[in-house]
Amino acid sequence: MRTTNKQSRIEFSLAFLILLTASFDIFGVLNISGMTLRISQLFIVFAIVFICFRKEKVSMPKGTGWLSLWLLLQLIAALGSSNYKYSLGYFVWTVLSIGILFVFYNLFNTPQKTEVLLKMFVRSFVAMALLGMVQWILRIIGIDFYLTQPTLNGTNIPRLNGFNFEPSYYATYLLPGWVLVMYLVEEGSSLFTKRQLKVYAVLLSLALFLSTSRMGWIFMGLWFVFRGFAFLRKMMVGKLKKGNLYFFVLIVLCIAGVAIIAFYLIRKRGIDFLISGLGVGGSSDHSSTPRITSMLNTLAMIKESPLIGLSLGGLPVRFCDLYEIVPFDTGATMCVWAELLSASGILGTFFFATWFFKLYRYTGKNSKRLSRISREITGIRYALLFECFILALNQNFLRVYFWTLLGVVCVVTRYERQNAEHFIRKQI
Repeated sequence: MRTTNKQSRIEFSLAFLILLTASFDIFGVLNISGMTLRISQLFIVFAIVFICFRKEKVSMPKGTGWLSLWLLLQLIAALGSSNYKYSLGYFVWTVLSIGILFVFYNLFNTPQKTEVLLKMFVRSFVAMALLGMVQWILRIIGIDFYLTQPTLNGTNIPRLNGFNFEPSYYATYLLPGWVLVMYLVEEGSSLFTKRQLKVYAVLLSLALFLSTSRMGWIFMGLWFVFRGFAFLRKMMVGKLKKGNLYFFVLIVLCIAGVAIIAFYLIRKRGIDFLISGLGVGGSSDHSSTPRITSMLNTLAMIKESPLIGLSLGGLPVRFCDLYEIVPFDTGATMCVWAELLSASGILGTFFFATWFFKLYRYTGKNSKRLSRISREITGIRYALLFECFILALNQNFLRVYFWTLLGVVCVVTRYERQNAEHFIRKQI
C-alpha cells in the first residue's frame, strides 16, 4: 500500500499486524502466570505507545463515555471476585480490547486513511483464508499444519481452523469478511476491482465452506436467503442490474452444488457427519446439550450480582465454584450475550448496549450519496450484524477479531459524520 512518510508506514504496519493476527489462538501465544497473551495484544500495546508519543492530537471515539462507565463497573466487579488476580488479568484484557478502538480511531483519522483501513481489513481475511487453503492441501498429502480437528467425524474430510482453537472459531472469524466481500461483489466497490473481489469471494467462500463448521454453513445460507429477498425486491421495482442477475444465478448454482455434495456425502457416509452431537435421530447430544445447559446456567448467574455483574473475569471464576467444575474452565458460556449480561449486570449492560446501539445505528445511516465508499460502509454494517448473530452461539466476548471489527465501525462512523456535515454545509 502506498504511504507518504515513515510515520504512515509505521501506522499502517501496526494496524495490519493487529488485523492479521486478531484470530490467532494457538500461534504466537504466550502464557504468563496462567493468563494468555496473544501476539495481537502485543501489537495493540505497541500501537497505543506509538500514538501517545506522536505529536498529533489524540482523540476518542464517539460514545466513549458510555463505554468508560461500563469499564468502571467491570473493574469494581473484578475487585470483588474471589480470584481477583485472574479477574484483574481479564480486566487488562478488556482494556486492551477497548484499546483497539482507540488505536484505529487515531491511526485512521482522515478519509484517505479510512479507505486504507478498509482495504487492509478485507485483505487480512483473504490472508487467513489462504492459510486455511494451505492447511487443506497439506492435510490431503498427510501433513497436519496446526489442525486441531484434522477430519470431520466419520469421514476423511479435512477440517480447517486457521490459527483458531477449532473450525467453528475459524468460521466465526471469517464470516464478517465473507459477508462484506459478497456484498461488494454484488453491489460494486470503489476500493477494489471486480476481478479482485471475485478472487477474494472464491477464496473466502472455499475457506468458510471447507471449515466444515455447521454454524458457518448456516450463516452462509442465511446470507443467500437475505440477498435473495433483496434481489426479488429490486426486480419488482425495476432496479435490477445485469450484475445482480449474474450474482443471483451464481447463488443458485452454489446452493445446488452444496446440495449435491451434501447428498453424495450422506449416501456415501450416512447422515452422521451432519447431525453428530446434536441429539437428532438418536445421535449423541454431546455438542448441543452442553452448549444449551452452559448458556442457561450463565444466564442464571445474573442472580449473583444483578446490578453490576461479576465482571468478565469474575464470571468464569464464580461459575466454576458454583457448579463445581474441576479443573477450572474459562469457557463459562456458549453465548457471548449471556456472558455480557451476567458479567455486566443490568446497569453495566445498559451502559454497553447504549454505546453499541448508538454506534451501529449510525453506521451507514448517512452513507447514501454522501461518500464514495458508501457501499463498503453498508457492507460493514451487514458484517457486524451477522457477526453478532453467530456470536450468540459462541463463547468469549473478548475475541480480538470482534473488537477489530468494532474498531473499523468506529472509524467509518466518523467518516460518515464528516461527510454528512460537509453535505449539510453545501446545502446551506
